[in-house]
Amino acid sequence: MGGTPTPETPGVAREELLSENPPVRLVEGDPGSEQSTRPEALERGALADPGQDAIVLLDPDGRVQASSGALALAFGHAPEALRGQHVLDLVHSADAALVAHALGGVAQGRSQVVELRVRAADGSFGWAEVTARPLPAAGSLERIALAVRAVPGRRSATAAPGASAGDGYMELDADALVAFVSRRYLELFGLDAAEIARVTAVPAREQRDAITTLISARVADRPSYLAGVSAHFQLSDEITFEDIALVDGRTVERYGAPHRDAAGRVVGRALFLRDVTARRHGEIELRERARQQATVAELAELALNAEALEPLLTLTTRLVAATLGCELVQLLEATPDGDRLLVRTSNVPHEPPPEGGVPSGGGSLSGFTFREQATVVVADLATEQRFQAPALRALGVVSSVAVLVRGRDGVFGVLQAHARRQRRFTADEVHFLETVASLLSAMLARHDAEELLVARERQLRAIVEHATDAITTFDDQGRLAEVNPAACRLFGRTRAELVGQVATPLFGERNAPQVAAIGARLQTEGRCAGELEVAPPGVSPRQVEYTAVARILPGLHLGLMRDVTERRALQARLALADRMASVGTLAAGVAHELNNPLSYVMANLAWVAEMVSGRPAAADGPARDDLAQAMADAQAGAQRMRDIIRDLRTFSRGDETRAGEVRLEPVLESCVHMAWNEIRHRARLIRDFRAAPSVHGNEARLAQVFLNLLVNAAQAIPEGAADHNEIRVTVRPLDDDRVAVEVQDTGAGIAPEHRPRIFDPFFTTKPPGVGTGLGLSICHNLVAAMGGTIEVESAPLAGALFRVVLRRWTGPAEALPLPLPEPAPQPARGRVLVVDDEPAVGAAVRRTLAAEHDVDVVTSAREALERLDAGTRYDVVVTDLLMPDLTGIDLWRELRVRAPALAERMIFVTGGAFTPASHDFVERHRESCLEKPFELEQLRSLVRARLAARAA
Repeated sequence: MGGTPTPETPGVAREELLSENPPVRLVEGDPGSEQSTRPEALERGALADPGQDAIVLLDPDGRVQASSGALALAFGHAPEALRGQHVLDLVHSADAALVAHALGGVAQGRSQVVELRVRAADGSFGWAEVTARPLPAAGSLERIALAVRAVPGRRSATAAPGASAGDGYMELDADALVAFVSRRYLELFGLDAAEIARVTAVPAREQRDAITTLISARVADRPSYLAGVSAHFQLSDEITFEDIALVDGRTVERYGAPHRDAAGRVVGRALFLRDVTARRHGEIELRERARQQATVAELAELALNAEALEPLLTLTTRLVAATLGCELVQLLEATPDGDRLLVRTSNVPHEPPPEGGVPSGGGSLSGFTFREQATVVVADLATEQRFQAPALRALGVVSSVAVLVRGRDGVFGVLQAHARRQRRFTADEVHFLETVASLLSAMLARHDAEELLVARERQLRAIVEHATDAITTFDDQGRLAEVNPAACRLFGRTRAELVGQVATPLFGERNAPQVAAIGARLQTEGRCAGELEVAPPGVSPRQVEYTAVARILPGLHLGLMRDVTERRALQARLALADRMASVGTLAAGVAHELNNPLSYVMANLAWVAEMVSGRPAAADGPARDDLAQAMADAQAGAQRMRDIIRDLRTFSRGDETRAGEVRLEPVLESCVHMAWNEIRHRARLIRDFRAAPSVHGNEARLAQVFLNLLVNAAQAIPEGAADHNEIRVTVRPLDDDRVAVEVQDTGAGIAPEHRPRIFDPFFTTKPPGVGTGLGLSICHNLVAAMGGTIEVESAPLAGALFRVVLRRWTGPAEALPLPLPEPAPQPARGRVLVVDDEPAVGAAVRRTLAAEHDVDVVTSAREALERLDAGTRYDVVVTDLLMPDLTGIDLWRELRVRAPALAERMIFVTGGAFTPASHDFVERHRESCLEKPFELEQLRSLVRARLAARAA
C-alpha cells in the first residue's frame, strides 16, 4: 500500500471497534474446526460459502498473499488472479484514504472496521464491510487479515460514501469536533437531502451544533437525546449503547467507543448508528409471543389441575387481560336455546353485564361473532358498520377482538377482549386469544366429563351400595380390594375386617378346592359362574350363585354373589311337593300294586295261622308242603312290597342339592314301576336302557324328571288302544362325554304355538285338576342345575320326544350292591344290645340273633345308655337310626365319648334317612347301615364281622 497514514487523513476508520472481541476464526469445511491463516490454506478453498465472509491475507505492505473462494463468489476475483495485487487497486479511489487510515491503525496493532466500495472483476463496484486485523509474529506484524462481507443492495455503488443504506458513522476528534460524518448517519436520523447539504456546508467548528440541532428535532425524547450527546462531546472513555426513538416511529441504536493513542489516552470518539426498528419490533413481538405462550402454558396447567371451574374461568379472563393489555375481557355463554348470550365471567366483576344478556343475532360484537361462527376484530367501534354494540360503547370500548368458544355439543359462547384506546390487534394476539378459547373448550369439556363421571360414579356407587347382591373386587392372590354392604352381610363381617383379607377362608375349609378351581378357571377362561357355599367361621352357611369376571381393572377381578339359600330351599320344597304330587297322582296305581301282594301275603299268613293253631297235627305230611309254599309266597309278596316302598323312597328324599354318580338303569326302572299303572292301559312300554352308563347328577332329581316325562307321555295317549301305541325309553351315549335319555310317545304331540312355552311355569294344556303346569318347568330347572339340557321334538298328531342330555360320570365308579356273603364261621357267642322304638322290630331282631348270641332289647337310646352306665357290657349294639327323643346318631355320639371301642362296633338299621343330617351320616357309614326291610343273613353277617373284629 505504501506510506504510513497520517492523522489528518480524512475518513478515519471505526478504530478499536472489535478490540474487545476475540480474533476471527477461519473455517474450512467443518465450521467447528480451527483453520490456519496460511495462504495455502485459503487457496484450498476455505470459506467458499457465499454466506460467509471472504478472507484476504495481505503482507505488511498491503499486497495480496492469498484469498478465499468467497471473494470470487462475491466480486468475481479468482484467488490466483489477486495474488500480488495491492489492496488500493481493489477499492474505489474515493475510499483510498479510508483504507490507508485503516491500515495505519492495523500497523499499530488495532483492528479496524470500514465500509467501502470494492472493485469487482468486471470493473464495477459493490459495497462491503471490511474488518482488518493484525496477525503479529515474533513481536512484529507478519500479515494482515481482511474479512470482507458484501452488502448487496444496501447502497448504490456510485453514490457518495455517506449515502449508503447501511450503518451510519460519525467521528469526533480530540476537540470533540466532527472529524467525519457519513451521509448515512444523517439519513438515519431522518434528515433530507437539503438538510444534509446545508449541514455539510457549515464550517467544521459549527457543524457539530448544527447537526445536534437538526437531529434533536427528530427524536421523540429530546432531553434524553441531548444528555447522551453531551456525554459523547465530553469524549467519554466508556463504550456505550443507546436506543433513540424518533418521531416518525423508528428506533435507531447508537454505539459509542473511544479512540486512543499509543499511550492509551482518549483522542476522539467514534459513533455508529443503525436502524433497529424492525429488530426492536421483532424483539417486542418475541417478548409478547413468549408472554402469550407462558400464559397459554399456565392456563393449560391450570386446566389440568384445577378442581373448580368458575374460579378457573375468571382467572383465565384476568390472565388474558394482563397478557394483551386489555381493560376488559369477557366470557359469554349461549343460552340452551341459542337466543341470547349471557356474561359467564369477566376480569372486572363489577362491570355491569347487559340486563337479560345479549341477543345472539348480529346487533352486538358477541352476537355477530356467534352468528357468523368466525373470529371478529374491530379496530374502532366508532367506525364499525357491521353491528352497533351499544353496550360496549357505553363501557368506553374502542377496539375489540372476539373468538368462538366451542362446547361439547356445538358453540359454547364467545370470548372477547376490549381496549379503551384504539389499537390494532396483531395476528399473534388474535391467534393467542383463539388458543385460549381452545383451552377454554378443553376446560369446559373436562369439567363436563368430570361432572358426568362424578354423577355416574355416584350413581354406580349408590347401585353398588344398595344392591342386594354381594359385589366384591379381588386381586390375583384372592385378597379382597372392595366389598359392598351386601357382601358384608353375606360374610358376617365389617368392611374393615374384609378389605385386604384373602377370601378363601370365608367359603369354609371344605369348599377351598372349589374356590381354587374357580380361580384357575378365571385365569384361563376370563369368566365363570356357578353355585358355591359361603361358610365363614361363626356364620351359618349360605348357598350363593356366583359370577366372576377377570381383569375388570388392572390386577383386579370382579366377584358377584347372590344369596339363593331361601330360594334353593323353596325350590327344594316345591320340587319335593311336585314329587309328592306325582306320587299322589299315582297313588291309586301304587295302592293297586301294594294291594295285590298284600292280599296274598295276608291270605297265606292267615291260612298258616289256622293250620298251626287249629290243627297242629296237620303240620305233618302233605300239609307241610302247603305250609312251606304259603310261607314262600308270603315272603315273595313281602319282597315285592319292599321294592315298591323302595321306589317310593326314591321320590321322597330331601337331598336335592347332593350330586354324584347316578346309575340310570335302576332310576329308570323305579320310575317305570311308579308310572306303570298309568302306562299299561295306554301303550306298550319299550325299554332300551340296559347297561346304561352312569351320569353326574342327583338320583331323586333325575327320578322326578323321568317320572314326570313318563306320566306326561302316558297322559298324552288316550286309554283303550295300548296295542297300537308305545312309549319308548332309550339311553344313548353321545360323543362328547354326554348321555342322552329319551322318552318318546305316539300321543297327540305338541302344537307349534305351544312348544316355546312348555317349560314356562304354570303353563299347561291339560284340563283343570289334571296338571298344575309346574312339572316341565321344574324338570327344566332340575336338569339345568345338574349341568344338563332338556329338549323336545314334536309335531301335531305325531307324538313327542323329550331328550334329557346329562354329563357322563367320569369319577370312580360306585360300588354295586354285593350279593349276600357266605355265612361266616361261627365266632364265640357274643352279647348284643338291640335298640328300636318298635318292639316288634326289636323282637324280630332278637329272634334272628338269639341262636348265636345273647340278646337284650330296649326301646330307647336313653335306656341303652342307662344299661351301659350301670356296668352292663356288650360286644355289639344294633340300633334304629331314627327314634324319638335320642336318635341312633345321638347314641353313637355318646358312645364315642363313653365307650369309643363299642361305638366302632355299632350297626344302624334305618327305614329311610329323611333328614340331611341322617342322610350324611348314612353316606359316611354305609358299611355299618342296613335298610329296612333287610335280609336276616345280612344282619347275622354284620354281627359276626363286628365280633371277629373285636376278637382280632
